[in-house]
Amino acid sequence: MADAGAALTAATRCVLAVAGGDAPLVTPTACWSDGAAVWLSLPADGRDVATLRRCGRASLWLPPSGDAARGTAVAGPARVYGLHEPLGLALHGPVVAAAMAARAAQSAGAVVARAQAVARAPLRALPHTRVALRVAADEVESVELPAPGAGVAPALPTVVAPAVRRAVAGRRDVVLATGAAGGVVVGPAAWSAGFALTVPPQRLLQAGTPAVVAVLGERSGSSAGDVGLLLAGTLRHGGVFAPGTATFWVGDDRRSVAVPAPTAALTLPD
Repeated sequence: MADAGAALTAATRCVLAVAGGDAPLVTPTACWSDGAAVWLSLPADGRDVATLRRCGRASLWLPPSGDAARGTAVAGPARVYGLHEPLGLALHGPVVAAAMAARAAQSAGAVVARAQAVARAPLRALPHTRVALRVAADEVESVELPAPGAGVAPALPTVVAPAVRRAVAGRRDVVLATGAAGGVVVGPAAWSAGFALTVPPQRLLQAGTPAVVAVLGERSGSSAGDVGLLLAGTLRHGGVFAPGTATFWVGDDRRSVAVPAPTAALTLPD
């Protein structure tokens, strides 16, 4: 638990997962932790924000830094802070401001410094188009990354933009969120040809479960350089993932498209 707590306070990036109607709502984003909770900044009009205002619970995956073999899973009650609630925003001014700064910060120290600079002006620090989200760290677990099996990464759907496919081609490490309206679990996974998934031993993959796989490119140092892909679909027998929808982005340019059903033709990996 001590190692997980240290990873929590050192985290600057995470993957947020919220229980949606048909499949989890998944958002990779910057984050900041005060030790008791993880703070995020999200678009105010996002489906995840609307859902969290109703259900009030979220799960997070904090990937390891560098070559570390373990990441951190967090789950707990979530509260949205925005301009619709000026009193709550003012009472939590320093940490709300820190969460806003985390979007562009490169280290926890930079976030803290920014928070101190704007602690008395949280309303000015929060853009009208964004909200702050606080996820209480009620459940914190250190999770070992699963080792990829033999083979290669799967061929990504050709409907995904070529620039995105090139950026994430060959990646075996992914983030897997499973569940629907009843709850959601998010954590590390590895995949291979045919979208076969490998997960940590303590996690079970049940056929028929809605799932989202996140494949994230290397971060360039600014949000405009972020590249990534979300594949939403269903788990099949044997831990095989069947994608149905692809959402991909380069910086702020984001698109969502349907993934055609596979054919018998041979498709080479990207």
